[in-house]
This record gives sequence, C-alpha cells and structure tokens, in this order.
Amino acid sequence: MWEILKARGVAHGRLTGLRLITAINVVAGLGIFFSGYDQGVMAGVNVSPDYIRTMGLGYTDHQGNNIITKPTEQGGIVAIYYLGTSIGTLLGGALSDHVGRIRTVLLGCFFAIFGAALQAGAKNTPWILCARIVTGMGTGIFNGVLPVWSAETSHKNHRGFFVSFEFTLNYVGLITAYWLEYGVSFVDGGNTSFRWRFPLAFQIVPLFALVALLFFMPESPRWLVKVGRFEEAKIILGRLRGEGDPLHPEAVGEFEDIHGAVELERETGRRFNYWTMLTGRGSGKLHLERRVQLSLWLLFLQAWTGITTITVYSPIMFTLAGYSNTKSQLLAGINNIGACLCSLIGMVLIDRVGRRWMLWVGAAMLGVCMFLETGMVTMLKKQVPGSSEAQAWGAASAFFVFFFTGIFASSWLDVPFVYPTETFPLEASSFLVSRSTRSLTKIQVRAKGNAFGTVDWGLGCGSVSLLVPVWFSTLSQYTFLIHGCVNFLTIPVVYCLYPETKQRTLEEMDLLFASDKPWVWEAEKTFQRLKKENMQILHLSNASPVRKDGAKDDGVREKPDMETEHMERSSDEGPMQAD
Repeated sequence: MWEILKARGVAHGRLTGLRLITAINVVAGLGIFFSGYDQGVMAGVNVSPDYIRTMGLGYTDHQGNNIITKPTEQGGIVAIYYLGTSIGTLLGGALSDHVGRIRTVLLGCFFAIFGAALQAGAKNTPWILCARIVTGMGTGIFNGVLPVWSAETSHKNHRGFFVSFEFTLNYVGLITAYWLEYGVSFVDGGNTSFRWRFPLAFQIVPLFALVALLFFMPESPRWLVKVGRFEEAKIILGRLRGEGDPLHPEAVGEFEDIHGAVELERETGRRFNYWTMLTGRGSGKLHLERRVQLSLWLLFLQAWTGITTITVYSPIMFTLAGYSNTKSQLLAGINNIGACLCSLIGMVLIDRVGRRWMLWVGAAMLGVCMFLETGMVTMLKKQVPGSSEAQAWGAASAFFVFFFTGIFASSWLDVPFVYPTETFPLEASSFLVSRSTRSLTKIQVRAKGNAFGTVDWGLGCGSVSLLVPVWFSTLSQYTFLIHGCVNFLTIPVVYCLYPETKQRTLEEMDLLFASDKPWVWEAEKTFQRLKKENMQILHLSNASPVRKDGAKDDGVREKPDMETEHMERSSDEGPMQAD
C-alpha cells in the first residue's frame, strides 16, 4: 500500500513548480497549525469548572469563580507538554535521517492523535499528564522535521516567505483554539465536560487531514540522495524545479549540488554532531559553541518575556483585571487576533531595522508593559468592585495585555527563530562548490541547530508554565514584575553579546564570529579588519574537498581545522550573495 501511494506522490503528481512547493508548505503548515492550537487550547481548558473538578485542582464558589487549590498540579499539566516536545524533537531529528521526513512526520501524527484522544478522555491528573507528554512528542516531531522538509523542498527565493507563513499559521491555530473554546463555553452554561473535552478532541481534525495529504507529498530529494534513491530524487526535483521535466537544467544542476553536498557531509558529518556543536570542539575560529549558546538563550529568554504566561493564562489575567470568566475568554480571543495582525509588522521590520534593534527595543517595551500591568492591577484592587474607578483601572490593565502581545508579535516573535538560521555556519568546504550547494549544506547544520533550539524553547515554556500558577497563587499581580525584570536584564545581554546579522552574507557570518572575545564591539572590530583585508574563514575537513559534480578534488591541499585564507572569486561567478 505504501509503495503504491508513494509512487502516486512521486511520479503522477499534477502539481509542479511553485504550486507544488505551496502545497508542500500548506501541508507542513497543518502541523504548525496543530502546534499553535495545542499551545493555546489549555487556556480555555484551565477555566472550565468541570475540568477543575475532574482533575481535583480546586472548586467553583457560589459566585461562579474558579478557586484553584493545587496551582502546582495545574501548572504541571501544562508544563509537562513541553517535556514531550523536547523528547519528540530529539527523536524526530535522529529518526528522520534514517526513515525519511514523511514517515517521521507520520509517526508524529500517530503520537499526536493518540495523545489528543487520551486528553479528551482523561478522568484524572495522572491520565492527562501522560496524555500531554504523548501529544507533546508529536508536536516535537513536527517542530523538528517539518521546517527541514519545507526548507529542503522550497526554492531559496521563496523560503523566507514560507517561514513567515508558518509563523502566521501557528497564530491561526492559537486563534482557532481560543474562539472554539469561547463558543463551547455557552453550551449548557459552560458547566459540563463538553466545554473542555470537545476542544481537546478537535485537535484530531487537522491531524487526520495531515495524514491523508502526506501520502501524496514528495519526500525530501536531499534525503533520497543521501540514501541512494537517485532516480526518485531526480523525478521530484523535476517537479519542483523543472515543471515536471527531470532533465531541466535547474533540476539537474540542483541534483548534482545535492550529491556533492551529501558526499561532503559523509566526510565531515562526524565533526559536526550535537556534542561538538555544543562544546565547540574542533571548530577553531568558527566559535561554534558561542553561536549555539546565543541561539539557545535567545529562545529561552523568549519564553520568559511573559508571552507564555499570556498565551496560556490570559483568561486568568483578564480575570485579575476585573472581568467575568466569559468576557475574559472573549478578550483573550481578540488579543490573539491582534497579535496575528501585529506579526505582519515584524515581517516588515526585521530586514529594515535589524535584529538587535528589534530585540532590545522590544525587550524594553515589554518590560515597561509588565511593570505598568502590575501597577494597574494593584490600583484596581484598591477600588470598590463595580465602581467607575474599578472599571477604568480594569480597562487600563486589559489594554497593557493587548499592548504587550502586539509588541511581542512585532519584535520577539520572529527574531529568536530567524537568528539561528543566519548564524549557524556552513560546512567550510562548501565554499568550494556552487551557491545552491552552500544552501543545502547549511540546511543540514540548521537541522541540528533547530533541534537544539526547539528543546530549549520547550524548557523555557515548560518552566514558565509550571511556575506561573504558583506565582499567581502566591504573588498575584506581582508575577508580572518577574517577567518585567527578565525583559530589562535582556537588554544588556543583547547589546553586549548579540551581533547584528542584517544584510550580511553567509560568508560574512564566519568573519563576524571570528573574534576570540564574545563582546559585540570586539566582534565588529574583528569583522571590519577581516573584511578590509578581504579575508574568508574556511573550515576544511581532513578529506579532500568535493566539487559540484560530487568528485573529490585531489588538487587542493589539506589544511588545518581553521585558518584564514585569501580567496579570489572568478570573474564569471560574480560576487556571492546571501540566500
């Protein structure tokens, strides 16, 4: 059965070129949509009275307010999901190189469907904890594999657009979860299990669609070449690049590039594994460990800006602002729509004002929002409930939640995920092959970095999700001060340690990180010196470099792990450009 469906997906597809690439990214987007939905669904579940009673987390008082008596358990149910995503990411990253991208994503669908069914049928806390881990494993596989599959099939001219498209779908998933839960909150007064079981069960719908469509999608041509299935790779490249013609010059050229890159990676792959990337062993002037640390901490800090708190607990935050449970859910849904629209601002700004500016200015504004939110809620609690003064302070408090989310979506949403794709280096010998080979080799390094980042993102989100219910229980509105302090501490970290990557070529990234000191001003000083001297940093393997046709060039002498070497570009090749 698999072979028949695989043949239909490879040889008889009607879509070619950009239409096929769009279809691939829409299918991949279903997995990202599910990830966003699953992140947001617990916001509505947490305020369901029946869920609170079923899980033994608290009770509902005579006024209809939810009283949480076990905040640690409530946070643990949310946080343990991110443990599952970390496990799934590592599993998916390792497995996809052996069985392929499509089959690994199908395994992720199995985990996600099974986990969603378990969540919808949960009857106690241990049950839903196990279900959340299983669902998280599916999401982790999606996050670790789908972006790689998308990147390996997309044309370099459209790759940035599709990354932004997937970010948007993540927010669409959040919005869908919020509004679905808002709608079901009116069924039977919102006091039955349907209010939380149906939204959890609804997760299965996009997953079934993803499973059905995956069978008709082409496998990554890069993976096919890696496992020796050359003819299938040529057919798929013909559909992706040559309007169905495997002999199209662009398809043939890219196949040769992929073959050369795969041969190169077989010689150098052991050098760049997870451990050596983390420790920097053998990376020399590439300072690989510094780049990994910058990427890891950026994603961890993203979770601690306060966005994880707002995403999962925004109904509770609006309740603190004096709104009813129903109106709090309504405001949470509107808040996510606003964030989705503000993410378009970030797409425009990121290549105009630069990454550093968006990070430190964004952190400053987010910190101010958190401190003002604390002040607004504090003043609200000093007013007579229901008075005009209380309503005014409550409205001000709600405004800063909206303002915070908008600032985050237009600054910190994109940059922590874009920065690693720019700063992780290429395999150095790839400078000796064609431009498209450099892109493909870069993807392989990015895949490893993506696994690092997703694991650390999971740790950040998980730790916040676990602690926030306890903080709300003990600190109430002063919880926001913690996020505010983190944001302000982030400003000097970004200013001192994160160099600007805007409008710099891939080759220049190695020059940018060549300094032995981590400070930005030292990095810029070294960069300008090397740039002025027209130097390029190369990382050559012990094996002979690989030419575009995949053959080894024995005429090039071997060199140490890291050195600077003057490189003259041939006149017919022209200047190198960033992808």
